Amino acid sequence: MISRYTGISPKGDLTLLGLLGEKLKNKSFLHVNSTKEGGGVAEILHRMVPIMADLGIDVRWETIEGDEFATVAGLVHGLTERLGACEGRHGVARAVEDDRRRHAGPHAMQR
Repeated sequence: MISRYTGISPKGDLTLLGLLGEKLKNKSFLHVNSTKEGGGVAEILHRMVPIMADLGIDVRWETIEGDEFATVAGLVHGLTERLGACEGRHGVARAVEDDRRRHAGPHAMQR
């Protein structure tokens, strides 16, 4: 699969993918999404999963249905975007606590 990108993708990018593949060999990755068709994540995973496998990475892609998954996925996505602005472990803990308070509402118990 990765060889199909030779001559299309920059050589440095393909070299970097090969090096990353070596580092991640024998590691296991599970991608979880709400659908195999439609949406940006599915479009990315249709290409990324075979490339990862071609690099020798143990990779799987599973789907979960239901509103609860979509809600949790949305919360995690929002939190990870915010974490980019946080530095270190304490910044992450602060962001998680801020999100917990925001989603718990005004009657949430304080820790």
